[in-house]
Amino acid sequence: MRTETGGSLQIRAGAARLLLSGSSSATLTLEIDRPAAILTTGSAVFSTANSKAFTFHVAAAVIRPSTDLPTIGQVMVLNPKEFLVKSVRGSLRIAVEDDVREIPEGVAYRVVLDPTAAEPEPQGPRGAGAKDHKWPIKKPKFIWIPISLAIIGTVWAVHEALESPDRP
Repeated sequence: MRTETGGSLQIRAGAARLLLSGSSSATLTLEIDRPAAILTTGSAVFSTANSKAFTFHVAAAVIRPSTDLPTIGQVMVLNPKEFLVKSVRGSLRIAVEDDVREIPEGVAYRVVLDPTAAEPEPQGPRGAGAKDHKWPIKKPKFIWIPISLAIIGTVWAVHEALESPDRP
């Protein structure tokens, strides 16, 4: 299967769903009577209802849900030997030969299968304090500051709204 630049393709097979985004290419297969997909270019999102519902392949890597809980994973191929994998919901298990790792919910990994084949990304503008993202790529922590301020503001507004007019 292949999608054009502005297109997408969604497939549902039993307890699994695969969404292939624009400019992507994948092959659907069966492994022991279970659906599987091999992503060769582009990006895809898959969701499963249990750990045996779907298997996802990128080059030599095999990605599966690690529990029987509903799971959503996202994969983006950067080049034939490098890709990003993110666990959106639930945890994923990624295996490359004998190396098996668990990706917790909300965490993304940049996987380089052959470090000599990975193309270096062009360097963009850098300022003081700029950091390169390394393995694993995690959610930014600065998001907690605006969330905390919003909670404090909401509590104060509710307190003021519910205050008795008889109380000075």
